This record gives sequence, C-alpha cells and structure tokens, in this order.
Amino acid sequence: IVSGLMSKIRADRKGSVAIAIPGTLGTLYILVAAGFDETALVLALGHSAFRMVQLLRVHNLLLDRHNQRAALHNSSARQNIKWWMEPAVVPERLYRLGWALNRMLTEDFHLPHILHMLGRLG
Repeated sequence: IVSGLMSKIRADRKGSVAIAIPGTLGTLYILVAAGFDETALVLALGHSAFRMVQLLRVHNLLLDRHNQRAALHNSSARQNIKWWMEPAVVPERLYRLGWALNRMLTEDFHLPHILHMLGRLG
C-alpha cells in the first residue's frame, strides 16, 4: 500500500517506477508463500516485461511531449527542443563495430575470425 501511494506522489518518473517495484515484488513473495507458484511466475514475467518497457520509455517522455506539441502545429514547442533531447544517429562504422563485438561475445569465434571481422570494419 505504501509503495503504491509513494509511486503516485513522486516528482519524477524514475522515482515512481523505483518505488512501485518493491510493492509488486512483495506481492509476488506473498503468492509464493501461499503456494501459488505458477501464478507468481506468470505475474513475475509480466511484471518484468512491463517495467522494462516502462523504464525504456522514461528517458523519452520529455521528447515525446515536445514532439506531440509540435505535431499539433505548435511551432514554439518545436523550437524549445534542445539538441540533447533529439535522438542521436549512430554512424555506420560504430554500428558495425558494436555488431561485430556483440557477435564476438555471444558466439564461439576463434582469433582468425575475430581479426577478419575487425579488418572488414575499416
């Protein structure tokens, strides 16, 4: 109850998400203690998916608000968007480097394969 109330009165979105998570986890512990293991598992998976999407959306909340105002033909809202609020475009070389490093870390490659992939980036 306390975490539900605190999540409603927090000033920032991240704080409200951080307060709401322990309340849901407490509910999951109660379900496990009561013997509803499958129900707790389903709720835990749903909770994790919901909170993951919610945490990913927190960063873009301010930009979404400005874009919505700009879409409603309010030109002053578009002018107020700061450079750091705009989504960044990743250069292709950096994207390819990240992709190659991800492949190196997630799959079983030998040193010649790694050197070949790094040579293709340049």
